[in-house]
Amino acid sequence: GQHINPWALAHVVNHPPPGERPNCRTVMINFTQKMLNKKSSALDNLWRYVPNTYARQPSLFGPKVLDRDVILMHGFGLMALRDVRDEELFYDYRLSPPRKKE
Repeated sequence: GQHINPWALAHVVNHPPPGERPNCRTVMINFTQKMLNKKSSALDNLWRYVPNTYARQPSLFGPKVLDRDVILMHGFGLMALRDVRDEELFYDYRLSPPRKKE
């Protein structure tokens, strides 16, 4: 059967229609070895909810050298920009800033 992940719902958030502003934005999440430690009862089995996989593992050298903890996976989440209640979430999917008209 299909594994349902209660934390992986951002794919159902729409781009705002004309005249509407987004009410959420992305935040980076580093899934660390400490967070996903299976010995921790509070975060037991958290690893199964990490929806990402690497096609090719990142290099051991480079930015990872300066990390405080071992980062097992990078990800992102959506965070509300304000209090949201009984309304649809909107995220701006625009990948580049709007161009200025000349």
